[in-house]
Amino acid sequence: MNEIQLGKPVVIITGANRGIGFAAVKKFAKNGWAVRACVRKESAELIDSLGDDGSIHILDLADESSVVDCAKTIVSGEKRIDGLVNCAGIAHGSLFSMTKLDDLQHVFQINLFSQILFSQYIAKKMIRNKSGS
Repeated sequence: MNEIQLGKPVVIITGANRGIGFAAVKKFAKNGWAVRACVRKESAELIDSLGDDGSIHILDLADESSVVDCAKTIVSGEKRIDGLVNCAGIAHGSLFSMTKLDDLQHVFQINLFSQILFSQYIAKKMIRNKSGS
C-alpha cells in the first residue's frame, strides 16, 4: 500500500453549514471520513459535527480570490482528497421576467462558475493521485 492510501479518506464539502451540506458533513464524519467543511462563516453546530479529524475552511463563492485561496489551502494541506461534494448555492426569489441581469449573473457566479473553478483545483489533486470523485 502506498503512502497516499493510508489514513482516513478525506472529503471536501461546500455549503457545509446548512441543509444538504450539513447533512453530508454529519454523515461523512459519522462514517469515519476526515471532513474539510467549506463555509462563509463558522458555526458551533458545524464544529461539533466535524469530529476530531475535521476542519473548517472559509469560502466565499462570490469572491474569486476566496475560491482560489480556499482551494489552494486545502490542496496543499492534504496528501489525498477522496471526495468533493458541492452543496453551496443561492436562490433568487423574484419572478423570472422581473429578475435583473445583475442578479442572475450573481446567482450563476455562485452556483456555477465559482463551483467549477473550485472543483478544477480539487480535481487536479485527485488526478495526480489517480483517485477521488
